[in-house]
Amino acid sequence: MRASCLCLQSEFMEAWSKLFPEMSAEEKETTWVKMDSDKSGTLEVSELAAFFGFNWEGEAATEMTDDQILEALQVRARARACV
Repeated sequence: MRASCLCLQSEFMEAWSKLFPEMSAEEKETTWVKMDSDKSGTLEVSELAAFFGFNWEGEAATEMTDDQILEALQVRARARACV
């Protein structure tokens, strides 16, 4: 794996399933496809940041949609609950 690689699809699915147990396999796959924008089969930090509306390469965040903000807050809350 490259240094900028965050995780493989299987690792993502395992973690995402713990955060969103009610999400169907199809919804998880759809989320993965949206996140893995370069279709490499690995999730880069920059791809994860872009999914949530941030420009990892730049110095400032791009504007996030309300849905992206809500999803980011849900992920944060669920991650804290898993600890």
